[in-house]
This record gives sequence, C-alpha cells and structure tokens, in this order.
Amino acid sequence: MTICRAELVEHAPHVKGTLRYCVWKLLPNGDIRLLDNVVEHNLVVNSGRQHLAKLISGASTSYINRIAAGPGSDPPQLTDYIEQMTSRGALLFPIISSQVIDTSAVFKWELTSDQANGMLIREFALVNTEGLMITHQVRASSIGKESDIVVKGEYSLTF
Repeated sequence: MTICRAELVEHAPHVKGTLRYCVWKLLPNGDIRLLDNVVEHNLVVNSGRQHLAKLISGASTSYINRIAAGPGSDPPQLTDYIEQMTSRGALLFPIISSQVIDTSAVFKWELTSDQANGMLIREFALVNTEGLMITHQVRASSIGKESDIVVKGEYSLTF
C-alpha cells in the first residue's frame, strides 16, 4: 500500500516550541528576588517551519541566533513575521548559547539590566541569521522592563 503525501503530512510529528524564563528584580542592597517563573508553549510560525525544512534538506545554512522581545499583544498566528514585531518596537538580542539535548534544540538568552529598559514586554520570538521569525509567543500580561529587572530564559524546539 502506498502512503500519499497528505497522509505523511497529517501524521508527521510536530515541532513543539517551549519558552521558559524567570523575571528577577535587582534590589538596592545587592540581593535579587524572583518575580516570575514562566513555562509556556509557543507557536512555530510558517516561516520557521519553512526554515527548518530548508535546513534539514540542505537548502539553507541559516541558524537561530537572536531572540526578539517586544510590546505586541496580538495573539500569535502562523503567518506572523519579524517585521511585524519590529514595527511595534520589538528589539533583537543575541542568543547566549545553544545546544542539542536529546531531540530538542535549546537556546539560552538574557535581557540584562541595561537592555530593553522602558519597554512593556509581552511578546518573544526566535529569529535566524536571515532575519526570519521561527517562533512567536505572546504573554497575557506585560513585563515592565527597567534597569532593576533582569529576564533570563531558554527557548526550546522539540522534534
């Protein structure tokens, strides 16, 4: 029996994105206090799916190297792209490190005390070296980012 392409797509495993991060407050006495510890699933957008397909087939050598953080509040859609986020004031920050753990690619990132100050952060995205959005997540509420706030986290893509 031959399996048709539609059946292959329907039964293919999905790539799952997970965003984990902690929001820390730097206190005047030098201590730090945990304000929030978050684990959320996020959307792998169409441009991200296409990027992964090209990467697997050898049609691309681009890789994920940045995270975007911004104030947008619209729910994520498969058709989202990075220019939408940057037009709303999102900023891009380098990935600190990446590694493969079992069937997951894990990307560590941090917004330090001198980054994104004054921004009300509601959305995050992974971005590759070609400037394509790979994943998109929108929080229910904002993180009021100021110089006494640090956000550290990791984004993972699990196959």
